[in-house]
Amino acid sequence: MARHVNECDGEIKEMFTGASMLLTVNEHNMQLERALDECRREYNVLIDAIMNSQKGILQPHNITPAQILDQLRQAKLTFAANSHYLFH
Repeated sequence: MARHVNECDGEIKEMFTGASMLLTVNEHNMQLERALDECRREYNVLIDAIMNSQKGILQPHNITPAQILDQLRQAKLTFAANSHYLFH
């Protein structure tokens, strides 16, 4: 009887270990799928940004309004510094 209990106990432990491993593998698989989906989205955003930049369109994902204002300020300062060439 004790031997039978030990055998059943061993089989149950093996099944539990197998189920536990399967759950772990499935969880890792779901995490990988989420990461790949995120990479695909970022890749598509990058491709769209490149395509739109060739048309002169800026996408808000890639440049913030603050960055645009900073660039305009820098351009204004550069233009002001070089404007004496335009009027002489």
